[in-house]
Amino acid sequence: MVESPQLRAGIYCRISEDRTGEALGVARHEADCRALAARRGWVVADPIYVDNDISASTGKRRPEYRRLLDDLKGGVIGAVISWHRDRLHRSPRELEDFIEIVEVTGAEVATCLAGDWDLTTPSGRAHARILGAIARMESEHQAERIARKHQELAEKGRYKGGPVGFGYERGEEKGRLEIIPEEARLIQWGIEQLLGGASFLSIVRGFEDSGVKPPKGGHWSQRTVHEILTAPRIAGQRVFRGSVVGNAQWEPIVSEGELRQAQVIFKAREGTRPTARRRLLAGKLQCARCGGRMTSGLRSQGGQKGKPIALWECSKQRGGCGVVVREDPVNDWVVDTVCALLASSDLGSGIANNLERRRKELTDNLAVVEADRDLLIQNRDLRRSNPGAWQKAIDATEVEMRELNTELAKVSVGTAPVNPYRGKPEKLRGLWSTLDLNTRQAIVAAVIDHIEVAPASHRGRRFDPSRLRAVYR
Repeated sequence: MVESPQLRAGIYCRISEDRTGEALGVARHEADCRALAARRGWVVADPIYVDNDISASTGKRRPEYRRLLDDLKGGVIGAVISWHRDRLHRSPRELEDFIEIVEVTGAEVATCLAGDWDLTTPSGRAHARILGAIARMESEHQAERIARKHQELAEKGRYKGGPVGFGYERGEEKGRLEIIPEEARLIQWGIEQLLGGASFLSIVRGFEDSGVKPPKGGHWSQRTVHEILTAPRIAGQRVFRGSVVGNAQWEPIVSEGELRQAQVIFKAREGTRPTARRRLLAGKLQCARCGGRMTSGLRSQGGQKGKPIALWECSKQRGGCGVVVREDPVNDWVVDTVCALLASSDLGSGIANNLERRRKELTDNLAVVEADRDLLIQNRDLRRSNPGAWQKAIDATEVEMRELNTELAKVSVGTAPVNPYRGKPEKLRGLWSTLDLNTRQAIVAAVIDHIEVAPASHRGRRFDPSRLRAVYR
């Protein structure tokens, strides 16, 4: 190969990982490459081409490498110098593109450690392709070894490095994390509010008003709060490739049960509009005469002026029997009923046991439906022979899964919304007017499945509480 003192060479330097950010590896490579250029009598084109902290095997874009190719094609440089061949590429596809450019331009390629790279002859190109394939294999083997090491660390519950996550900071002991008290208290508050039935928007506002900054600064978003409150990390769980693989070597901020309930609640809310039901007992009243669901409505007060009366009715227009009850006295009756229950021991025994049985039933049913959906997805024969029926069957299972998840979310909350008021009914009664609608609904839903409303036994506006019967959960 003839060396030319007039040849203008481009130095390409790349380091896959720069932990310190000081580009020291790149600087060392550059010094060696400049020494090689001086020995050859080549003129170094400045600035040199540097992709620091970028791997060549991941497919990630390397802007300086692209500039190098453009300058080769444009005749800006006539040679390439690199510390080693694998600094240029580890992908056979990239190598082929490079070979094509060198064939057209006749550029020379030299490396500090592996000598010259003659890509102008068939044997030289074949040799390069063989070495490229070997480099690719070694890169893949290395990736497998690293992945296996990370899996081993994960299974042992160790922190592997990288972003720590809200609520924690790196501990003095390698592989462990330490709790940040202020952030942990905010997470615990968010979980408590969520399980207590508070709206997600109110929780996000609480995070914003707390004065604690989100991980990346700025303002709290719904997405960031959602990710934090559903992260297995906060329950001391270690994740590898999206799946929990064991317990972590750091203290949990919330219990696994609380995390699971939060995840179920968020899952149930997916795809639903955030508009809240504006009536306390929406979906809770059932006609005792015909079994129909009662809906809200308004009725004028005859010839009197003023606001119409809010009521619940078994609407004849919807196929009901016409039973009607005024809303305000029913709401007051419900508060009295819940407070009476809080003063008794029934809350901690019968209701809790019923909820646990219902939770198991829903979980088992959900597992069956998920298995059915998976079998349908794998049924290639049905997919080919009747794609419409195949898709319809999958859609039906997904609708059923959403309904089960919604019900499971309600059950998973359990008695959490009323637990702060157990044995303290007067506390709830005193705070009731200050609670938002979502929290009130959650408190009622924690203990009452539905309320049966019987027809009125006499005419007049006087409310008869004997018309109502609460069916507990």
